[in-house]
Amino acid sequence: MIADFNRKQGELSVQIRAEEERTGVTDPNHFSYPSAARAAVARRENLTKSIEELKGQLEEARAHFDTELGELRKLELMVEKDTDMRRQVMEREDGRRMELRR
Repeated sequence: MIADFNRKQGELSVQIRAEEERTGVTDPNHFSYPSAARAAVARRENLTKSIEELKGQLEEARAHFDTELGELRKLELMVEKDTDMRRQVMEREDGRRMELRR
């Protein structure tokens, strides 16, 4: 969405420049500034705000993802240790059984 909004911002900038060139008025405060350009400027500003909000949400999501990934790694290590301990216990039991058979 961020990339799409950035693309749309660029398109609006082109539209704004075209309207300003067509009318010869580039000052948004001028009484004869084209209304189409004024509307495009407002849409572009809204897109800018939306992009900033999305970037904030993305940063939060990445931070949450990193936290959860860390928790997953901890769990994977615990499972690996548990598996190793079970394997060692089974090897010891197999060794004792072999000794008893002799």
